[in-house]
Order: sequence, then structure tokens, then C-alpha cells
Amino acid sequence: MRKLLDKLEQAGRLAENTALVVLLGTMIGVSVFQIINRQLLNGSFSLSWADELVKIIVLWLAMVGSVAAARDNKHIRIDLITHVLSGPVVAWAKVIVDLFAAVVCIVIGWNAYRLIREEMSWGDTIFTDVARDSAAGIPAAQLPVPLAHGETVARNIQADWRRGGIVIVVSLLLILLAILGAPLFAIIGTSAMAGFMSTNTDLMTMALELLSISQMPILTAIPLFTFAGYLLSESDAPKRLVRLTNAMFGWMPGGLALVCLAACAFFTAFTGASGVTIIALGAILYPALKQDGYSDRFNLGLVTSSGSLGLLFAPSLPLILYGVVAEVSIDDLFRAGILPGLTMLVMLSGYSIWVNRHNRKPISNFSLREVGSALREAIWELPLPIVVLGGIYSGFFAVSEAAAITAMYVFIAEVLINREISFRELPRIVREAMVLVGGILMILGVSLASTYYMIDAEVPQKLLAFVAEMVSSQTSFLILLLLFLLVLGAILDIFSAIVLVVPLILPIAAGFGVNEVHLGIVFLAAMQLGYLTPPVGLNLFIASYRFDKPIMHVYSATFPFLIILLLSVMLIAFLPELSLVFLSGE
Repeated sequence: MRKLLDKLEQAGRLAENTALVVLLGTMIGVSVFQIINRQLLNGSFSLSWADELVKIIVLWLAMVGSVAAARDNKHIRIDLITHVLSGPVVAWAKVIVDLFAAVVCIVIGWNAYRLIREEMSWGDTIFTDVARDSAAGIPAAQLPVPLAHGETVARNIQADWRRGGIVIVVSLLLILLAILGAPLFAIIGTSAMAGFMSTNTDLMTMALELLSISQMPILTAIPLFTFAGYLLSESDAPKRLVRLTNAMFGWMPGGLALVCLAACAFFTAFTGASGVTIIALGAILYPALKQDGYSDRFNLGLVTSSGSLGLLFAPSLPLILYGVVAEVSIDDLFRAGILPGLTMLVMLSGYSIWVNRHNRKPISNFSLREVGSALREAIWELPLPIVVLGGIYSGFFAVSEAAAITAMYVFIAEVLINREISFRELPRIVREAMVLVGGILMILGVSLASTYYMIDAEVPQKLLAFVAEMVSSQTSFLILLLLFLLVLGAILDIFSAIVLVVPLILPIAAGFGVNEVHLGIVFLAAMQLGYLTPPVGLNLFIASYRFDKPIMHVYSATFPFLIILLLSVMLIAFLPELSLVFLSGE
């Protein structure tokens, strides 16, 4: 029996990996051909079907990536209990939250099926059947449970939740389940369903909102940039990047610290996940800092803190996701993040130089020959910022098209030219990247449903009225917002926070005259601190595991850097010119 289960597990993984590779490859190929057809062939080919196909692929990537995330136990969650407890308690908690997620998936999947059965209009495209099939697979495909049981489960839940006082019970239960480690998409989805039930709204609305992610063309940028970032992290690009920054800045006093900051900021901007930066660059920079005579405490704090830099620089995934959720121009966000990102980088650089002012020995002499050699070695990575930013700002292609070009370019450079990644490794890398994408898009999908309910229930207006009673000016609102985001960032992943909180605070911020682009930069800068904020800052645990250091030691080492970053966030919040100076008409 065990052998049969193992074979089924292997077959499932193979099917998921194959599907992800085919879907992602098709998305890249179609997107790149669209650019070639428009820019070089003057629209010689009729590609009216291409946009529809790419939208459907996004939906399928979200669903298959979510299935893979469930299989790998990598859905985004708060998961406090595993950090403080162990043994049977954690095992039982996992059983409880898995059953809870299973029920949520059954309910959503059944209502998606009902939606298709009710002859939902998909438009007259040649991909109608494909679209219907993709919708029918929502996310119940994660579970080996017949869909027929879903309606019974949903009806029982409806009957119970309509009883008096159930809202409070459900809220407390969801908080408990979140602490136990339930996937956030299940928590958010359940809260949305509870809201719909309380207003006698058909749960097909939930499925409809989840399916609507296929109608957001900009979402194609998320899987493509994520894939490019993961390819870079698996290649020797981090080593080449460190060598280049060392050649350019190593001659300065405290130069290696500046190398660490610059390399991590660049790398995080493309990977979008600071944990990847710590893992990929930490192995290179941490021992190098130690060998150069920097104190161990400083080294640990610097590498851990640097991992969160770069989230304000294009083409950072949080910037793109904020633009999608807030319906703000992503081009404007890319421009707005430049000076605030540099502010954080410069302040940390100044602190690093000051702390090591007595250790003024440069790690290397400046050499044009070494700079030239490092430039030649990194010749294939250097054009990346030009490809992304130059293409977007020149109007040559849109953000989603830039993502396709970036993914294709990185694939050619690292797999075909440098040959640092074998074709055999590609399915694993694609899977790891799409697991993150699946987790993000599932949360986005259920959050759209939650947002729909909250808008219908006038929750933003009620929050605005409540906040207006507590604060009376833009300054006091920003102070309250920063305090809220610091707490939020300590317990919630940045992607989850964007899709959960941004729709609520946007109208409130508008009521106090805060520009929506400036709000986005403040939001992301403050959430960036969450990676370093006890008790559950993600970078703290990754660094503790990666460098085999006690978590309290990591807390202590990163605290000075956290204070510097906090000061920079305050500057960004109260000097909107930093965010808006490059925006026309502001």
C-alpha cells in the first residue's frame, strides 16, 4: 500500500511539473511572439486569440501552482505555532488546518462547478471550452474528495452560520486557525463566504470573483518575473554580481558592507522574495565579511537586513501586486520607488561605514582591469535593468511584455549561453517559482471576493468614519498607519497584506488626501520592516536557520538596522516628494 501511495505521489508531482513547464513555456512563447509581431512584423499575424490564451494560462498557473503548494505544504500562512511549539501539538494542528482547508476547497470548487453549470458567459472565443474546463477545476483539484459532497458541506455550513451570534464565533475560530497555521487563502475565503451567507448572497459569487483573476492582463507579469528571479538565484549570477560590486566599491572604507547592500538590493528587486536573497547571497557574503574582519554581530545583522532591500525597486513583485490590487499605474510605482529605495540604501550604507570607521582597511585596491573583467563576466546580467526599465519607459512594451522578455532573456543567458542550469533542473525550478505564484494568486482570488463583500457592506466607509474620530489630520493618520503596518508586518506576509489590507486603507487614505502612489510606497516600505520585526519576521527565521544562530542572537544583531530602516520609512512617509518627484502632474 505504501509503495502504491509513493507511486501515486510521484505521478502527481510529475503531472504537476509537466503542466507547469508547458503552461509557463507557452505563456513566454506567446507573449514574446506578440511583441515581435507588433514591433517587428507590423502586425502581420492576427493574434486576437493570444491575449485570451495568456489570461487562461494565468488562471491555470494559479490553480496548478496552488495544487503544488498544497502538496509541498508551502501555502502562505502565519504559522505562529510551529515557531513556539513542537511534537504532537504541531502534528494535531496540521491535521486540523488541513481538514479545514479541504472543506474550504470543496465549497469553493462546488460553487465554481455550479457557476459553470448555470451557463456562465465566457464570451465568444475559440477557447470557451478551455475556459470552462479551467474554471471547473478550481481548487477542489487539490483534494481527492468527490465534488458531490461539496454541496452537502456548504448547506450544513450555511445552516449553522446563520444562527445568532455566529459571526463572533467564526471570527475567533478563524483567528485560532490562522495561529495554528491554516493557509491564508482558506482563512480569507471562509471570512468572505461567511459574509456572503450573512447577506443571503449565493456562494457562486465567491467562485466568480476567484475566476476574475483571469481577466487581469497585468497578472502575467507575476509568474514571469518570478520565474526569471528563481533562474537567476539558481545560476552563478549572485557570484558575478558580488564580484562586480566588489570591483566597483571594494576600494572604499567599509566597502564590503556596501557591496553586500548593493548586491542584495539588486538581487531582491528581481527575485521579489528577500528570503531567496539571504539564501543565495548569504553563503557568499557572510563568510567574506567575517574573513575581512567585520564583527560577527554586524555581519549577521547586515546580511539579514539587506535581504529585504530592493522591494521598492523595479521590477519588484510587491510593487506589481500593489498596482494590481490598488488599480494604480505600475509604471508610476516603478518611478516612485526609486528615491525612497535609494534613501533606505544610503542610510544603511552610512550606518555601516560609521560603525566600521575604525576598520578603514579597504578590501581591495581599485583596478580598472578588475572592473573590466567583472563587467565581462557579468555581461549577460547587466542588460537586465535596461531591458526592463528601458523597454517600459520608452513605450516599446508594457510591464507584462517586459516580464516575458525578461524571462526569455534570463532563460537564454543562464541555460543556453552560460549553461549553469541544466534542462533536467528546469522542472524543479519552475515548480518552486510557481508554488510561490500559486500561493499569491490564490490569496488574491479569494481576497477579491472578500473585497467585493466589504465594499457591498460599506466596510471602508465605516472604517473611514471610525478613523476620522481618532485622527484629524494627514500627519496623525500617517503615524497611525505606520504603527498599524509595523504590527501587521510582524505577523503577516507582505503579499497577503497587500491583497487583504490595501483595499481597506485606500479610501481612508484618500479621505486624508494621501496620494495613492505615495501610499503604496509607504505601505511597502513599512511592510519591508516586517521581515525584521520580532516575533515572526521571516528574515529573522531564515537567517537563524541559514547561519545556525539562536533566534534571540539574530534579533539583537538586526535591531540597529531595524531602527535605521524605521527612520528611513518615517522620512518616506512624511516627505511625499521622495515618492512623487518623478511623476508627471504631481
